[in-house]
Amino acid sequence: MLLGGWLEPFTKVYWWVPLVFWIPAIIAMLHYTWLRWPLWKIVSLYFGTAICGWPFLEYLLHRVVYHMDTDSYWGNTAHFLFHGVHHLTPMDKTRLVAPPPLAIFISTPLMALIHLLAPSTMFAWTFTAGLFSGYLVYDEIHYWIHHGTLPWEWLRRLKTH
Repeated sequence: MLLGGWLEPFTKVYWWVPLVFWIPAIIAMLHYTWLRWPLWKIVSLYFGTAICGWPFLEYLLHRVVYHMDTDSYWGNTAHFLFHGVHHLTPMDKTRLVAPPPLAIFISTPLMALIHLLAPSTMFAWTFTAGLFSGYLVYDEIHYWIHHGTLPWEWLRRLKTH
């Protein structure tokens, strides 16, 4: 047990839980904008954000937050809970995708910042939907790389490395 007691279930999640959790939210965001904004704007911003915005944000989170150096007890604890547990148990099928409580903790200030800086509400919701969709694709590919059968030998060698 990682944390023991009542906190332990919050550290585990199956690969399909983020899909069930985020897809309705993404659909609601896109439905909101679809009623108020031209479709070409929604499609271009949504896919542009999902394809380019999320990989950039993921890199930034990994570089700055998930692999930061910490010296304090609370800093080390937070770092371990955010990402260290994945490196401790990389083949644990229940610790590879972000649990919804952690995802909410990370996404809430991100959404607030997006809404603060966005030129319009429709832009903010479409941009957020694109980021969350990019996250889902990333998370599911990440899970598959750890637990799926990789199709190419060079990819299997890279995985063992």
